[in-house]
Parts: sequence; structure tokens; C-alpha cells
Amino acid sequence: MKLGRGGIREIEFFTQINQLIAGGRNPALRSKATLETLDHLVQHNRIKAIERDELAQAYQFLRMIEHRLQMIHDAQTHKIPEQPDDLARIACFCGFTSPDALHSALKNHLDPVSRHYEALLPAGDETEDSGYPNEAALLSLLEELGFANPSDMVQVIDRWQRGRYRALKTARARKLLSHCLKPLLEAFSGTQQPDRALSRFDSFIAQLPAGVQIFSLFQSNPSLFRLVARIMGIAPALAENMARHPHLVDAILDPDFFAPLPDQQALRADLETALKRARDYQDILDIVRRWTDERKFQLGVQALEAICNVRETSLSMTNLADA
Repeated sequence: MKLGRGGIREIEFFTQINQLIAGGRNPALRSKATLETLDHLVQHNRIKAIERDELAQAYQFLRMIEHRLQMIHDAQTHKIPEQPDDLARIACFCGFTSPDALHSALKNHLDPVSRHYEALLPAGDETEDSGYPNEAALLSLLEELGFANPSDMVQVIDRWQRGRYRALKTARARKLLSHCLKPLLEAFSGTQQPDRALSRFDSFIAQLPAGVQIFSLFQSNPSLFRLVARIMGIAPALAENMARHPHLVDAILDPDFFAPLPDQQALRADLETALKRARDYQDILDIVRRWTDERKFQLGVQALEAICNVRETSLSMTNLADA
């Protein structure tokens, strides 16, 4: 329900992709709350009102189901139960007369979300030359860069070239990634285990909802290659976080990203300022989650880059939790 077709994650990615496209030029589109961002996208003619309405209604509905699932199971779960008794229980708890009524309501929300999400990235010109080197040249490059199993890595890159992942379904996305390929491979070769770093980057791409915006970001900011390679090489948890929250890559470019986090009082004030945008309880949850994710990621990268030591990171994490 959260990660599947038409789920919560697709709504969040829809807003984040639009933010990546236009947020750099329009500060009004940098809101951290999903519902607020959808409103701003309509106000600035990025999406139609009907898109906003269907996505917002679906988001609120799916969050309601998610919260009630978690209340029943007292755990972080996002899946509708399959056992008849459990299914009937959650349907009743959500106000439906039967499991069929619940499934019908879910479909009525999931289908529009999936349609809007798929329409966000048109297919493009699939006949366009991808720009990838041929297999022999790629194999030679990987050997030269010191990859342990270049033949296996060629197969990984072949998946990118063939557009096997959702993020690479368009010719434009594949072309952009091909332009980044050599500097990325060079950056991976600088890690202790280049093959592992490349494989984790492959997993990162496999989880992305779309590729054009983030690969454009890579191409425009070559300084990201070394950091991304280090994250893929020795920090799989950070890599997983980046895949689930693509906007975190954009956050790295913020001038304050590598500055120490402020003290607890300043963090609390910053969170309170962010929460002023909340319109309801769901907005509060969204803002707190995103605010926390961004600062945890920031601390993780700073620790990786040895900008702060273990004691400083631990103190900042404590301040973050207490805020």
C-alpha cells in the first residue's frame, strides 16, 4: 500500500520530482509537506487542480488506512492483511461494511495515483542513441580502473543501457546516465571495493521512481560523484535512504549541508517554524518525518566525511531526538 503501484510513495515521489524540476528556481515550491506542496504546485501552474485533488484525497485515505493498520498491529506495517478474519477486521475499523468495499475504495484511489505518476515521465524517443560505450570498450575501461569482476559489472551496466529499471525507461534518462558513466566508474574505482560500490549504485537506481531529474543533477554537479561513490562503497544505509528519498541528493548541494547541526534549542525552533505550515495532523507527521530524515542523512554524511567525530555525531543525534 505504501511502496506498491499507486501507493503513498508514488504520491511523495510525484511531488518530489516536480520540486526537483522547478524548486531550484521557485522557493515557494520547496515546502516539505506533501499536501502543502501539491497546493503550491497548482498555484504555480505545475499541475492541474484535478491532479492535486485526486492525489491529495488518495494520500489522506492511504495514510488513514496505514495508521489504522499500525494501530491494530502496534508496528510499522503498510500491507493489507490477506487472512479473511484480519481483512474483515481492518475493513470494519476503517468504516467499511466489507473487505470488498475496502478493496473497491483502495482501487478508486490507487488507479488515479498510478495514472498521474506514469504520465509525469513520458516515454520519449526510444530510438535515440543511448551513448553507452560498446561492450569491449566498457570491459577494457573496467579492467583499467581495477574492478575485480569486470565481466559481471558489464552485465550490470547493460541493464542500465537496456532500460530495465523504472528510472531508465526513457531514452533521455539513459543518455544522461551515460554522460555520467565514466566519472562515476572512476569515482567507484577510488573506493576499497569498486564492484560492491557499483552494485549498490545499481540497487540505488533500481529503487528510484524516475531518473531524468536526478541524473541531470549528477551531470550538473560533478562534485557529487566522489561523495556518492563513498556512500555506495561504505554506507549502504545512507544509500538506501537516498533511494527512498531522492530529494536528499539535492540537499547535499545546500551550502549549510556540511555545517554542524545547531544545538537542541535551535533545532527545536527550526522544527517549530517548519510545523507552522501544517494544516492538520497528517501534515504534522509528514513535516516531522521529512525534517528528521534530512538531518539524520546530513549527520550520516558528515560522519562519513569525518567532518564530525563519533562523540559529536552522538550528541547531535541526541539533540535531534530531543528536539
